[in-house]
Amino acid sequence: MFHITVQYKLFSAAFNPHITKAWYNSRMPILVAFIGLIAPRFTIALLWLLSSWFTGVFETRLWPILGFLFFPFTLLWYSAVQNWFGGTWEWWMYLVLIVAILMDMGSGSEAKRKRRR
Repeated sequence: MFHITVQYKLFSAAFNPHITKAWYNSRMPILVAFIGLIAPRFTIALLWLLSSWFTGVFETRLWPILGFLFFPFTLLWYSAVQNWFGGTWEWWMYLVLIVAILMDMGSGSEAKRKRRR
């Protein structure tokens, strides 16, 4: 499987003390990232079953289940911030969160339109 090493010199630990070593050296399969954009619920199921991606991100299992059902893109982005950036939120991460929420809301409205026809 192909991997992308998530190493951005712009956001290195020397310039941003909030970046954790786990984020700087983490590897994410590029195939999983693409599947996450196309089929987020399938990606969440794979990550839940085959990795420890969601371990320690949420205090209860309720939030991941609700995210899986209603906001899958938001769940994936929130867990990415928690895993890669140690839970430290910056302004651009909030922008991506808003885009993820809009994508979730847009995918639900598309399904409603198809049902009406």
